[in-house]
Amino acid sequence: MRLLARARAAGLTVELEGGELVIRGPRRLDGLAQELLTYGAEVALTLRAEAARVGLLEAASALGFPRLPIRPAVAVLAGEPHWGRFVAHGTDEDVVAARTAIAAAQRGVALRAEEGQRHDPAVATPSGATGSGEADDATRGCNDDGRGDRGEERVS
Repeated sequence: MRLLARARAAGLTVELEGGELVIRGPRRLDGLAQELLTYGAEVALTLRAEAARVGLLEAASALGFPRLPIRPAVAVLAGEPHWGRFVAHGTDEDVVAARTAIAAAQRGVALRAEEGQRHDPAVATPSGATGSGEADDATRGCNDDGRGDRGEERVS
């Protein structure tokens, strides 16, 4: 977000504290601070995405860089190179979703992103599909190597 970069370069400190946007800096930058507040939701999303990116590669590494469905028809492909590209170029929304899913997987709980339902971790796979052999909505239509056979969008 260019506005956030401009504010930081001008000398403002912009953070999220307890879910609230907090802006600190010299009074002469009040106009810029007000502009940040005008776009508060977007600024907050960018700050959450920055925080999510920081530990995402390390967390994904601890899980063996799994294939991770993010939302319908979008997934991070398995492997370190794909995760590296995703962390560098994924949308803020997708990065935050991936960090949330990885954190849940680290706690041993698989979440279905599209429904937010918990599955029994004893029968869940890293892809989010159950051990029944049937594909869930996030993996339906994908080949074993993660390539969609229906032209789905993939993040890698």
